[in-house]
Amino acid sequence: MKGLLLKDWFILWNQCKYMLFIPVVFITVSVLNPGNEGLIFFLMSGVILAMFPLTIMGFDERSKWDNYAMTMPYSRTQLVLSKYCLTLFGMAVGCALYFIISLVVGFMGWGHVFSWEQTIFLLGILVFGILFYSGLTYPLIFKFGVEKGRIWFFATTILVSAGAGFLYSFSRKWGLQLDFSPVWFLVLAVILFIASAFLSVHFYKRREF
Repeated sequence: MKGLLLKDWFILWNQCKYMLFIPVVFITVSVLNPGNEGLIFFLMSGVILAMFPLTIMGFDERSKWDNYAMTMPYSRTQLVLSKYCLTLFGMAVGCALYFIISLVVGFMGWGHVFSWEQTIFLLGILVFGILFYSGLTYPLIFKFGVEKGRIWFFATTILVSAGAGFLYSFSRKWGLQLDFSPVWFLVLAVILFIASAFLSVHFYKRREF
């Protein structure tokens, strides 16, 4: 597993080294500009962090890495779980970056007041977004490949968004109160991410190379 993660890191550093600094810049901008504008940059940093494993999968697919990996002493389960581990590592780095930058900027007094409540809330959004996005995307990619998987993901995203919009409109129309604790959203994202890992392993074991 360590060798697979090192391989992914070398790909990121050699192919996307400049993109690795974009989340740092976006997180810094979001901290220096509290409010809606800063929130947009913060959310974009989460999207970029979630896209890094997908970028690696794209390089793997184009270079026929899967065919080569079948000859190495790695199981298909390890090949799949390495991408999930990479996602968790990227998420942890993103959370650490925001916490450190927010703490430093608040300490220096550069227009930002450090708040534990705001920090925990925003980190919760980042964790939820990455886990939810990855949990939906990975099984489709491991089943259909990167290109077809993205098409299926967009279709699924549209259905989920439409369903959420319908539920919101329905609740507004009939005066229903949908009061969900943010903790439940995190629990849902964690469950989805874990279930996604099992599903991805199942799909990948059935693929032929």
